[in-house]
Amino acid sequence: MMEPAAREAEVRTTPGGQTEPGASAPGMSDEFCEESAGRLSWLCLVWAVMWALGLILNLLVKPLLQLPMDMVLPWSNGATLIASLCLVLSIALYLLARRHGRNARLLVNVALGYEVVTAFAIGIVNQTDAMRILAGRLSWICVLVLIFPMIVPNTPKKTLLAGLLAASMDPLAIAIMGARGHPIPDTTLILWAYLPNYVCAGIAVVPSVILMHLSRQASKARQFGSYRLDEMLGRGGMGEV
Repeated sequence: MMEPAAREAEVRTTPGGQTEPGASAPGMSDEFCEESAGRLSWLCLVWAVMWALGLILNLLVKPLLQLPMDMVLPWSNGATLIASLCLVLSIALYLLARRHGRNARLLVNVALGYEVVTAFAIGIVNQTDAMRILAGRLSWICVLVLIFPMIVPNTPKKTLLAGLLAASMDPLAIAIMGARGHPIPDTTLILWAYLPNYVCAGIAVVPSVILMHLSRQASKARQFGSYRLDEMLGRGGMGEV
């Protein structure tokens, strides 16, 4: 009589469908998180370059051009400080992501916080003069919210939550300016002007769903291809198995 003795090499599940200790968690596999952490480093580098260019253009180039004030969006001292801090943060997270080691899953979640902090900085820069609201122009937060889950994807729920928080940073920055005594536009105008932020936050869930599905499919493929035979299954008239 044959005695089955084959054991799974990597991914194992219980009869109830739960993953045993040592198996990959559903949703995001370890390999998926490591790849995302690697891409996070390059995303941070890109934003570091963008913040550096913004500081150079506003502090050094713009004064030389002598542009009319009604044609440019001036940066306050507070906006310059926050942009400088975001530059430092981007460089620090870039270096950390390059040395992620076994902390890839943690870094993927930290990336969501980085997305919201970056959006807050963009909101502060946008609302240096709150009355000159970006009507008719998309905020850079839309770009941030759309590209982030494509490069460093996370679960759809976390992606949506981080996207909505990031989308709210423009209105939050206006509220901060109002609390400091600056004139601010009407609430209806604010909501209408930054409605695209929230539309982009909803759209950003789509690539997250797709990438999570592909990750699960890849995990299943590895699961079925990750068995090894540790012992002989049996011996019969046709030979050994």
